[in-house]
Amino acid sequence: RSNPRPMKPNVLVLRAAGTNCDAETAHAFSLVGGQPTVLHVNRLRERPATLREHQCLAIPGGFSYGDDVASGRIFANELMSALRDELLGFVEAFRPALDGNIRLCVGNAPHNRFATVE
Repeated sequence: RSNPRPMKPNVLVLRAAGTNCDAETAHAFSLVGGQPTVLHVNRLRERPATLREHQCLAIPGGFSYGDDVASGRIFANELMSALRDELLGFVEAFRPALDGNIRLCVGNAPHNRFATVE
């Protein structure tokens, strides 16, 4: 009897000005069997349907758009203003939020910013 091969999920690793760890994040997903693609947020804005080709979305940490205004806040706002429908559809298709809200966390520092979308 043959064992079916486990699915290798497509992982979209987003990057933007100032983010770091995207290569390390992609490598970590590769080590656990994922198939990562590192993509600049502007490319996703040009073709939002790219998100539907992936089973996982990773937003690495760093100092997106500098750390002057609030780490991650500009990135989170940009994502939600330009890609709201795609992001909501992505979450709904793969992992519905239990309380009806979506929480996006951008960054890996203790002062991460969370954006709650209802």
